[in-house]
Amino acid sequence: MENKHKYEVYLIGRGTGCYAEEYYKEPLGETWAVSPEKAIANIKYRLRQKGELLPDDLGDSEGMGYVHYELEAVAV
Repeated sequence: MENKHKYEVYLIGRGTGCYAEEYYKEPLGETWAVSPEKAIANIKYRLRQKGELLPDDLGDSEGMGYVHYELEAVAV
């Protein structure tokens, strides 16, 4: 059995164009998992159970920029 580690999972919005490189960063919670991928899956599951949705990618109407949202797990 693999050892579990504690991870903090963040919602990261990385932007291009008129949006800053680190446009958005929000902590979504902590979890114990065997890998960063499993930590992200744990947090996604918790959010679905609460009925919460993750944001869609965002582009502005004039085509001046774009933000891609993704989850990132960091060992703590």
